Amino acid sequence: MVSVTSHSSELRELSSENKQNWKTSNDVLILSTKSHVEREKRLEGVEEEKALEEEEEKEETEEEEKEEEEEEEKK
Repeated sequence: MVSVTSHSSELRELSSENKQNWKTSNDVLILSTKSHVEREKRLEGVEEEKALEEEEEKEETEEEEKEEEEEEEKK
């Protein structure tokens, strides 16, 4: 009977340890997922900024070309 009780106690300890390990692993996963999501959002923001800058540069170039064409037509 002593060995069964001892064995049962060991199982409870292992079960408790497994629960703690699972909780720790889950917490790490949650933190890394949050970090990944935040990084993705930052990258998306940078990509959007780049796209806007490129669009603005394109518009400025088109405006300059139109002005040059108008000046040439006047001459």
